Amino acid sequence: MTLFWLIAGIAMIILELLVPGGFVLFVLGLAAVTIFLVTSFFSMGWMYQVTMFFVAAVMYLVLLRDNLKKLVFKFSKEEDPENEFVGKIAKAITPITATEGKVEFKGTQWPAKSDWPVLPGEEVEIISQESILLIVKPSKS
Repeated sequence: MTLFWLIAGIAMIILELLVPGGFVLFVLGLAAVTIFLVTSFFSMGWMYQVTMFFVAAVMYLVLLRDNLKKLVFKFSKEEDPENEFVGKIAKAITPITATEGKVEFKGTQWPAKSDWPVLPGEEVEIISQESILLIVKPSKS
């Protein structure tokens, strides 16, 4: 049974690396490796091992999950979907008013509106996004 904990722990940690799942598998793998270490030095029944596994898993989950997420996402800054639009330049396809209009951004047409009048062909800056509606203003360039 002792070797089972090591194999299960390593497998869960590897699975977490292959299929990210919010660090749950990593935490469970860490708990399993901990139980392997404990059962290597102390003999105990399987009920105690399973109970200790759940206690260790909850302990690691509470202590490490948020810190691990902050650490990993600090180094893998993926753009927020809104940031893909905000601050970028698009081109007006139709006249854009406070209620309607269309712009082309990255080869796709998007509904848009603006508090400033925009004529077709003008460049606009995307200042915010509401679902698929882009809020734009005339570009300074």
